[in-house]
Amino acid sequence: MFVREVMTPRVDFVDPGLCVTEAAQRMRNAGADCMPVRHADLLVSMVTDTDIACRTVADGRDPATTLVGDVMSRDVPVCFDDQDLGAAIGIMAAKHVRHLVVVDHEEHMVGTLALGDLPLNAACELSQQMWIEAFKEYYHWSM
Repeated sequence: MFVREVMTPRVDFVDPGLCVTEAAQRMRNAGADCMPVRHADLLVSMVTDTDIACRTVADGRDPATTLVGDVMSRDVPVCFDDQDLGAAIGIMAAKHVRHLVVVDHEEHMVGTLALGDLPLNAACELSQQMWIEAFKEYYHWSM
């Protein structure tokens, strides 16, 4: 199974100069738990619900005045749309992230892949042992 078969096509972006409140509203309206951050037509990062909760709310910042660029994730791992889904899960586990930006071979963003999307779309396609290994790596525990 390939990433493109289960990814969420995404065309919505936010700017790093946008306030966190507006970014959160856009995410809510899109039904998304993350949104790519773009500046001057270049993908620079991603902002996630965890970024908003932990780097804004938990730190006591005002979301109306805090900018996306101040709380966004800095390192955004990517995968290719024609990459094997198991390999993409491996990237998530190794990088300890729940989201990947999906790009084509011209490096245009074509969507996002979230860990939460996978069980609904692909659990029956992937081996139980692969899931166990991915989650062990992600959550740092062993059986």
